[in-house]
Amino acid sequence: MSPRRSPYGWVVEGLLTLATFCSLIVLVAGFLTKVDLWIAVGAVVGVAGLVSGFVALGKELPVPAAVSVGLGILTADVAAVAIMWATT
Repeated sequence: MSPRRSPYGWVVEGLLTLATFCSLIVLVAGFLTKVDLWIAVGAVVGVAGLVSGFVALGKELPVPAAVSVGLGILTADVAAVAIMWATT
């Protein structure tokens, strides 16, 4: 069943939208650190999350797959920002 047709489709789309927005924050945070390594990490994780989020929002993924994509993006975003914060 696609997320848009499920009874809790707005939750799945909200999760994917939040994950995509957090990827944008990671992208900007990487550039704000002014450290070459974190700029690269922020760019890679941020762009990968943005692309994955937009693709997942555009396709009719099954609910478990959409939730997995959203949680995976959020996990990568939180890990990247935590490491940036701890070392900068």
